[in-house]
Amino acid sequence: MHVVQGIGDASDPALPGSMLDALSSNIAILDSDGRIVAVNEAWAHFVTLSDFDLENLGLGADYMSLPNALHASDSAAIDEGLRALWGNEPSPFRLEYETGGAVGRYWVRLSAVRVGEGEKPLLIVSHEDITPPAPRPGRPWPGDGGAAACRGRRTPPYRP
Repeated sequence: MHVVQGIGDASDPALPGSMLDALSSNIAILDSDGRIVAVNEAWAHFVTLSDFDLENLGLGADYMSLPNALHASDSAAIDEGLRALWGNEPSPFRLEYETGGAVGRYWVRLSAVRVGEGEKPLLIVSHEDITPPAPRPGRPWPGDGGAAACRGRRTPPYRP
């Protein structure tokens, strides 16, 4: 975090939590055992609206089991990337993957960074929905025939 010296009180203990809650991405903080130790309001909202069977918003749950439970297309890559961060690989780890649940299939950009050195670092894991919005009547996708190209995949053209 970058702070202007002499402006505000960056030592306020509420600041880190408030900063995470201000972000729209779903964020989970993991301990060195892969357990979820903190989440932001966006994560809480997402879990509440989803079909996940996570008690207490997932606090204390094994995060490393979630990609398989969510049927993430790249669950092995997620596991490998996060474990590499715990093994002192340089941060950040980023991956875009497809997943789904009761709301259907969607795309997520995962970004993770290691915080702290030594034997018990934390990981901050951010999940951002990057699914392109569905075209609406009168507002087709730019390009040829209303088809959308997004990160190497094509979605079918809108048909009313």
